[in-house]
Amino acid sequence: MLAPVDDDALAFERVLEIELVVAVPTDHPLAAWGEVPMRELARERIILFSRRFHPGCDDYVVGCCREAGFDPNVAQRNEPQLYFGATTYRMVASGAGVAIVARPLVSMFRPVGVDFKPLREPRPMLDLVVAWRREDPSPNLQTFLEVVRELAPIGGAGASLAPSPGDPAET
Repeated sequence: MLAPVDDDALAFERVLEIELVVAVPTDHPLAAWGEVPMRELARERIILFSRRFHPGCDDYVVGCCREAGFDPNVAQRNEPQLYFGATTYRMVASGAGVAIVARPLVSMFRPVGVDFKPLREPRPMLDLVVAWRREDPSPNLQTFLEVVRELAPIGGAGASLAPSPGDPAET
């Protein structure tokens, strides 16, 4: 799941950092840029995912815009089923706005008429986490967490966002 989630009953561990990028029409002036400072989106209509989908992520993206010195001019807030599909890219290609999207989604889609540019200043990143009930003593959970820790791109010291079951920090 995407962090942050405000639930004291859950423990979390970071699995992956997800970079957010901007999707722009290929004929847009920003399409010629190598990287786009967030402040350059101040004059753009921005397509974001639905706040209902994940309020914490929405707050984070809006916070990145504010850190760059502007409140986003939100053109559209797509529902998750639209956001993760080609609809967002069709909207961008048609000139309805630019979209802030996750880099992993970019690798899955190569829509005609859309270019993707890294964002900087700030460089927006989301945390993908594995989450579990904090008090769950299940051996299956422990085995699952071992596999996640072994395979996750992010691991080792500092990866935990909350103590694991049985950690000294929990007692």
